[in-house]
Amino acid sequence: MINPFDAHFADIQNVKASGNNNYVMPGVYRAKIDSVTMKRNRKQEDIFVIQMTVLEIVAPISKTASGKQTESNPTGTSMSHVIKFAGPGAEMALPNIKGFCIAAIDGFADASNQTELIKMIYSDAQPLAGQEILVEAVGILTKRDTDFTQIRYSPAPTSTTAE
Repeated sequence: MINPFDAHFADIQNVKASGNNNYVMPGVYRAKIDSVTMKRNRKQEDIFVIQMTVLEIVAPISKTASGKQTESNPTGTSMSHVIKFAGPGAEMALPNIKGFCIAAIDGFADASNQTELIKMIYSDAQPLAGQEILVEAVGILTKRDTDFTQIRYSPAPTSTTAE
């Protein structure tokens, strides 16, 4: 069966990684991946959604890039990174997804089957569910001088505590 969303990832090999519900607010988090899905929003635009639970606020951020007060997502709450394939910023969809995949999937950066790996992560199997990841959400100002939260991912460090 052909999945209508698969076409979005045909060019994933050729892009560089870049660096909603409850959107990811500025802060640095250790999070657990709950799900990765492809779906359509209310405007019938294709979106890639990374749903996570905050396990720890590593570094809270209290102000946006323009100086407005903000709060990090609280520990134990759900947060979503919604990546749109349409509208302003759509050209960053693949680089943002690739950055997430490099952090979440060991060996993804050098894999020759990146398109197939991406299809697998948003499949019903949900192979990334339960995996920990570091999420860095930094407030930046757009060219129009509006606040925007740029999200970057890193592999979660493994514990070095002796048992």
